[in-house]
Amino acid sequence: MRITFIVLAAIATVLAASSARAGHKDRTPEAERLLDEGADRWSQGTFEERRKALDALEQAAKLTPRDVHVQLRLAHAYLDAGYSHDAKELFEHITALAPEDADAWQGLGRVWKRDWLATLATASLEKSIHYLDEAVRRDPARAEAWTMLVVLRLERGDPNLAAAAAAQALAVAPDSAAPPLAGGVIAYQAGRLTQADSLYTLALARLRPRLAARFRDISPLVARDDGEAILDSPPPVRAEATRRFWSSSDPDPTTAVNEAKLEYWTRVARAVLLFSDSWSPRWDARADLYVRYGPPEHIAYQPPGVAIAQRPNKTDNLYGDELNGVRSVGEALPMWYPLHAQVWEYPRLGMNVLLQDLSASQTYELPRSPYGEIDAVPDPAIAARNGLLLTANGRGTFAPLPPGVRPLAVHGSVSVFEGEAGPRLLAHVAAAGSPASTLIADCVVIDSSEHEVQRASRTLGASRCDPAITRAGDFAFDLPPGSYRLALAVSDGHGGHGVLRARRDLSPSAGVLSMSDVVLVCGPLETVPAAGVVRLDPNLDRRIGRDEPLLGYFEVYRLRPDAGGATRFEYEYRVRSLDPDPRPWFKRVFGRSPSDAISVKTPEQGVGAIRRQYLSVPAQSLPPGHYRLEVTVRDNASGGRAHREVDFEKVPEAAPSPAPASVDAG
Repeated sequence: MRITFIVLAAIATVLAASSARAGHKDRTPEAERLLDEGADRWSQGTFEERRKALDALEQAAKLTPRDVHVQLRLAHAYLDAGYSHDAKELFEHITALAPEDADAWQGLGRVWKRDWLATLATASLEKSIHYLDEAVRRDPARAEAWTMLVVLRLERGDPNLAAAAAAQALAVAPDSAAPPLAGGVIAYQAGRLTQADSLYTLALARLRPRLAARFRDISPLVARDDGEAILDSPPPVRAEATRRFWSSSDPDPTTAVNEAKLEYWTRVARAVLLFSDSWSPRWDARADLYVRYGPPEHIAYQPPGVAIAQRPNKTDNLYGDELNGVRSVGEALPMWYPLHAQVWEYPRLGMNVLLQDLSASQTYELPRSPYGEIDAVPDPAIAARNGLLLTANGRGTFAPLPPGVRPLAVHGSVSVFEGEAGPRLLAHVAAAGSPASTLIADCVVIDSSEHEVQRASRTLGASRCDPAITRAGDFAFDLPPGSYRLALAVSDGHGGHGVLRARRDLSPSAGVLSMSDVVLVCGPLETVPAAGVVRLDPNLDRRIGRDEPLLGYFEVYRLRPDAGGATRFEYEYRVRSLDPDPRPWFKRVFGRSPSDAISVKTPEQGVGAIRRQYLSVPAQSLPPGHYRLEVTVRDNASGGRAHREVDFEKVPEAAPSPAPASVDAG
């Protein structure tokens, strides 16, 4: 019986295909004319002409009910016109008429993809994937179906199947634009950033100019006024503004690729593949949110408390007459329109964004307000707690590390000193590691024009503060005055990577007394430098334990010597609490806080215009809390003064050995 059924089914398939071919042969001249008319009117693109094109195609389909080509033309026209229900029924009819026709199965996949985007129903997503699978099974050369499967399988949580679909798309259409986009998404998700960069570059060269411009457009990520100004600028100005934006947004300038740009390109590529219909991207508020903040953690469709219908007018128009009195226009037959709504939830950014489809046409927008423009704005504090990096105005966010990278805890600091030729930046970095660990540190310095000015790399060595569990190192850069930002990165060679970012301003020398930053160090102090070189072991956590003194180091420049060549100066240090004083107000007014009990003035003398000074503050008596160390230096000869301060914390128990570093401060 089963064999008989299979044979009968095969015979029915052959007869259906023969009937379809016969329908094509028997197509009447009138049907041919209607097909040509429909194609011509559809190409004109106006609403009225496309309505007439649908009429012509419907008449042609009635004249040739078993002609698969005609039926497909009408089904695709229904889908492109937004008549999803009519398209679904016709595609289903075609799959029954010609089961081996892959185009009809792909059409059904597009129909259910559209339904899933509208309703977020899991069943619709599964149906879309199922029908697209049927299409590529019948015709493996369908690159468009493969690219749709890539993004849908990613949305379903199947990265391996998505990667297989991307490989198939690239294999069957290596010269098209969509497969490299899909391949770039997969490569980025897998942490293969160089490959993703190459695939996106290849795709951008093949995309239509209007679509390629989406990838190069930074206006969604900057303030609206700035974005409009950039778009209105000449190409060279626009290119320079774009370069500076991506340079300043790069989470890790020490690497060869710009992780922020690659993340943005991945979002744009996924939005194009996800929201496109007939390879014509529908760019609405959903796509805009997607490229600015990435996919939401959850989307609620028609959630409770959100309106599902609306009136054309928010206020009533009243009229009155002697017979009926005062009445509202439309009171007898009130007019209401359906309203689709989605709430995109970003808990890691502290925001939930309401999106509304006011015309039920799959075009979502932010709610409208008569009092001003509404925008999605994340909470900077919540984003920072979750380690996310916001753009300057908060209109975009990026991950600190790309996918596939294990976060590595890195400690560091950047201090300002003076060298022989002018200002000097000292960067200290440390990370946990045993003596057998090999940790590589990289440091990049970028100036105010967003150009790299110096770069260095080194293998971290044993920390003098805690050689058993910490690797440490330092970088020194002699730079001209200006504003700089630095990136310090450490890699362990096994997928672990950490990045620190800092900004420092270097002022030109004023020719008067000045001093370096005060650097907190861990002991014991090396009060006798070897060969004139000072080795610092910074307390990068800036924490001390209950029974530890506070140790520091600073340098004084341009002391004025007397006639005998000696320099005389004095420095004063003071420790004050940064925590609120819990005492009653009258004790705060008439008494000194027990946390502000340390204040010492010390005279010093030496030889030469530069003084390297260690500092030991007896902080054992301080209660646990947050404090600020203030250091003031006065030159007795010139009367010049210089002041620096640094914050630290005292913890109740003995603090763990801080992550140290070594630096030539001479």
